[in-house]
Amino acid sequence: TTTSRYSIQSSLIWDITDSQRVRFNYTYDYGRHRQVGGACRINPDSTPEDVFCANFGYANGILDANGVPIRRRDRISIAELSQLSAEYRGNFMDDRLTLTLGLRAPIFTRELENRCYQALDRNGNNPICTTSAAQIAALNLDPEWQAPFSGAEVEYEEVLPNVGVSYRLSDRQQVFFSYAAGLSAPRTDDLYGRRLNTLDRLEPETSEAYDLGYRYNGGTFIASATGWFNSFEDRIERTFDIVSGDTGSFNAGDITLWGADFEAGWQAT
Repeated sequence: TTTSRYSIQSSLIWDITDSQRVRFNYTYDYGRHRQVGGACRINPDSTPEDVFCANFGYANGILDANGVPIRRRDRISIAELSQLSAEYRGNFMDDRLTLTLGLRAPIFTRELENRCYQALDRNGNNPICTTSAAQIAALNLDPEWQAPFSGAEVEYEEVLPNVGVSYRLSDRQQVFFSYAAGLSAPRTDDLYGRRLNTLDRLEPETSEAYDLGYRYNGGTFIASATGWFNSFEDRIERTFDIVSGDTGSFNAGDITLWGADFEAGWQAT
């Protein structure tokens, strides 16, 4: 995979008072991914002839009978993120109470182009990438191969709030609470596959995270205890689907995780 990536991050900060601040952010990120998987020869000592031979257009790559490089993939993907966010932070009660309120709105798109027929054999193994439909038939491959396509696009967007509250019980003790909503879009590789409905198969994963904890800082001794709870909708997991025979990423449904973290440190000298 060769990636060219460009990013712009900007921030506008307004100090309303000495104890209150508002911040606005805009982030733009553009990534172009060129993914190939050429085949090359192995030396007698089992090392590759060239560790970079998977690059498309490698001079010594193995060609098929039509003079076309044999490869496992040949595609171009563009990932584009445009995100607005805002945050309010205030200190109250002689700076004992700190409140943070945030909101972000990501818009994430993927443009996809597959430049060959993508197929697996009937055992679900040995992915090949070819520009010849006749070769698909000659090798008796699974008929549900994915034909070349371009101009496909998927978009994911969400409005995601977050809240943070901390309160100093004393100069050495603090309690805190936080909440954050999250969005995880399918990876590039998850959207390519042999089945024609791959692009519509995966939903984005959304999450909510809660943390409640206590901190102590006594100078030479520090300690903290945090309880946390995370809930996911349309959780994306990479696994094997026994019904379809596919191996890949799937929406596993709703999942909850919870637990507690403890930490202690002592500065001996």
